[in-house]
Amino acid sequence: MAKDPAFLFYSGDFLSGTQFFTDEQTGKYIRLLVAQHQIGHLEEKHMLQICKTYDKDVFLKFIRDDEGLFYNERLETEILKRKNYTESRSKNRMSKKTYVSHMENVNENINKEVIKEEKSENIISENDINQTVEFLGITTGRRFKPDEVTGFWKAFLIHSEKEFYPSRSKKIQHFRNWLKQQKFEVNGKSINSTDEREKAIERNNKLFGD
Repeated sequence: MAKDPAFLFYSGDFLSGTQFFTDEQTGKYIRLLVAQHQIGHLEEKHMLQICKTYDKDVFLKFIRDDEGLFYNERLETEILKRKNYTESRSKNRMSKKTYVSHMENVNENINKEVIKEEKSENIISENDINQTVEFLGITTGRRFKPDEVTGFWKAFLIHSEKEFYPSRSKKIQHFRNWLKQQKFEVNGKSINSTDEREKAIERNNKLFGD
């Protein structure tokens, strides 16, 4: 069986895991990951050949196996997950297909699942809209319509497109915190007291966590 030509790359996890790396360290780390995917666990001389010298921060991203070879544990897990998936799909397929064709289908299916997950995070539910309407009612003194909240959500997505959120609930919480910073006026002024606004913000944070 031909070698799997790809592995899943979780950009959010990568960014959070390398946020304090220099550009040079990030380049070294990517090359080491690719090398592991292509040839397997790495000898120390291979690590040093890519890094040029011992780089503690980069080396800490790898652990040693029983033979003293270096490997990234997360990448190892993702490689095995794809290997098991493709093998199970190969056994279950009803018609004969070439491996290349099969792998194209696997990559397409996996990419569809990732895209589906990303799209779901960008959809605001009816329940979220209703809670946001209530939240805005308390913080601004104005009763917004659901379609107005949907418009605010679209604006927020554009505003925060480069931000990473660990969960959908955190994204909704940040949306409401973003809303509270916007200027909403009723007859030229806000009709709510600071106490009411603070209560709404506190309830929002309790609902979705700090």
